Amino acid sequence: MVRDAKKSQAMEKSRFSRQFLPKSILIAASLLAELTFGFHLSAATGSNELETQIWTSNLTDYVQLEQSAVRLLQVNPGAYEHYLIAELSLRMFKNNPAELRFLKQASEMSQEAIELAPNKEFGYLVASQVLDLMGYKSEAVEMLSERPTFAQGWRTSFVRGVLASSQEADQGSLQEFAKSLKTPGSFPELIGDYIANSLETTYSG
Repeated sequence: MVRDAKKSQAMEKSRFSRQFLPKSILIAASLLAELTFGFHLSAATGSNELETQIWTSNLTDYVQLEQSAVRLLQVNPGAYEHYLIAELSLRMFKNNPAELRFLKQASEMSQEAIELAPNKEFGYLVASQVLDLMGYKSEAVEMLSERPTFAQGWRTSFVRGVLASSQEADQGSLQEFAKSLKTPGSFPELIGDYIANSLETTYSG
């Protein structure tokens, strides 16, 4: 039922956007309505659900998210768990640019993730976003470029889309989101919610 409700909301946004939004946003609405909900959305549990919340929450539940991420880290201090805390810290910094401690924590946790698993994508995902926020746009893109330095999964394409969006490369952003959605093992709910939130920001802006 929740999935049907979300799909209806996405379709309504898509119809509304045809009248008022530029082409790039129309494509985003179409991607949200036609691709995201074309996947089978099983109920997310555990770390998967937490990762989705970290990426899509409005952060009023930051304390609870942080506590959950820290508990996971205590149970299994791996690269993925470091990535979750780093991503949460990065989102907090984006919402509170004066709080440099969040950026510092994100950078430190991403480096630890890279050291723990240099052949996996987790640490590089956050490190590239840190570079982007610091103004090193080309270096951020280069870090996630197509190369065999580390195993690239759906998250790499997703974060490339996030970077392209921050650099106002709408077309490239949508292509990366679509690629991420089609990659085996992806979290359609996370990607779909992120796109929906971006559309909502556009409406309110």
